[in-house]
Amino acid sequence: MRLFLGCPLDADTARKVAAWAEEELKGLPVKLVPAENLHATTLFFGEVDEETAALLSHATGLVGWQPMRAEAKALKLYGKTALSLALDAPIDPLQVELRGDAETPLSRMASLLHAMRPRENRPLDLHVTIARARGAIDSRRLPPPPRIHASLDSLVLYRSHLSQRGAHYERLAESQVQDPSFRTS
Repeated sequence: MRLFLGCPLDADTARKVAAWAEEELKGLPVKLVPAENLHATTLFFGEVDEETAALLSHATGLVGWQPMRAEAKALKLYGKTALSLALDAPIDPLQVELRGDAETPLSRMASLLHAMRPRENRPLDLHVTIARARGAIDSRRLPPPPRIHASLDSLVLYRSHLSQRGAHYERLAESQVQDPSFRTS
């Protein structure tokens, strides 16, 4: 099964991002991601077996998530096909955990990812994929990012179901909010 960790966008922010993409990406060879599928990607695990999925699901439930606000900072191509909004967020504690400098469930998940795919040991780059390229995209033609702030209030382990109609994301586990009285939205 294909798994990743992400932060869901609230419905209002997702609608704003989708509306912006529909207007600003006209004429580009892309397929837009529907508003209900928009999320900030944190860690992508790719294909994993049932045992690994169970470990990741358990670890996700143990993560003490600190809600944060993020702002769109740039429009970038990730890989060959993902057109994404790069996010600027106060993620220093998250980066420490993902580097493995702290012994936490999230650092153990990042270590597992790095053990599974050692060549993919790259820094955290929080982003929201808004479209998939259907052809070559000239990065000089990309518009500036929207002025959008997102509340990243939870961390979710998703299973990605891919089909001809597009992706469907199933929530497998959700982190615990570190301070339930603090919500950014």
